[in-house]
Parts: sequence; C-alpha cells; structure tokens
Amino acid sequence: MPTYFLARSKMQSEAGKEEYKKRKATVEWPFGNIKYNMKFREFLTRGIENV
Repeated sequence: MPTYFLARSKMQSEAGKEEYKKRKATVEWPFGNIKYNMKFREFLTRGIENV
C-alpha cells in the first residue's frame, strides 16, 4: 500500500485528527513569528501604483 494511503487513513482517524490539531500550537506559530520579525508583513514594492 502506498505511503499516501497510509497517511491519509491515519489522518482520517480520531487519533490522527487530535494529533494534527497539535500542529497549530507546535509548528505554525514559529514561522509566523519569524516572518513578522523579519518584516515580511509589508509590501516590497515602491510607489502607489504597485501596491
């Protein structure tokens, strides 16, 4: 059985859903902080026409 199907079936189970919910707290926020601290929240263009 291909790995895709194994991962898909795991994520559709209740235990898999609970495990995936933890991702928000453990993985996603550091990337948001890095982007914010490096000022990637701003437009990198000049002039009102480009915005």
